[in-house]
Amino acid sequence: VCDKADFSLDEVQAAEARVFVLYQAREVPQEFGLNETVGRFADDAAAKKFVARIEDRIDSCAKDNLGAKIDQTATIDTAQTSGHVWRVGLKVSKGKRAYYRVGLIRRGADVAQVTFTPAGEYDVSEKVFQGVTTQAGTRLQYTGLPN
Repeated sequence: VCDKADFSLDEVQAAEARVFVLYQAREVPQEFGLNETVGRFADDAAAKKFVARIEDRIDSCAKDNLGAKIDQTATIDTAQTSGHVWRVGLKVSKGKRAYYRVGLIRRGADVAQVTFTPAGEYDVSEKVFQGVTTQAGTRLQYTGLPN
């Protein structure tokens, strides 16, 4: 909702998406899973511009959407990657919010967006999600997307 990341834009040269689910885990709801979208841009500058635009949207979401709240945020900065993670809450009724986690990470001209929707009591900590997003950034070197 807040990020509005569109990996089908002309500026994205190639993209792919994956969904990771725990299909054998009986104790978690079916909606418990992780989505990852990866895009390749023409160059580092185009990827940086895309990431900056999405980061601005997320950071201003609570101002633009009165029902939205960003209550956790962290920066990822490694030798090869940079990015951010957020926890976004959306008001669904009086006193209730639905939360999701989103991470955006860039390695050169490649960008990964990771989205996780907790299901009830089943969630991961900010630190764990930051690690998952960092791993997505590491995997960018192996995307296999065409240039």
